Amino acid sequence: MTSTRHEVAAPGVHRLKFWMVDPTVVLQRLVIDTGGLGPTYLGPPESHRVDRGVTR
Repeated sequence: MTSTRHEVAAPGVHRLKFWMVDPTVVLQRLVIDTGGLGPTYLGPPESHRVDRGVTR
């Protein structure tokens, strides 16, 4: 498991992009903690997709 921490400087819409560098690497889970996430063994439950009209 790899973990990184990033600070967001200002409120607003932000994008997180991933690029395939090696075809053998698989992204299994992405957890974004916006505060209040407690420690768990398997991570938080899956959330529902929310599309707020953001263009891709």
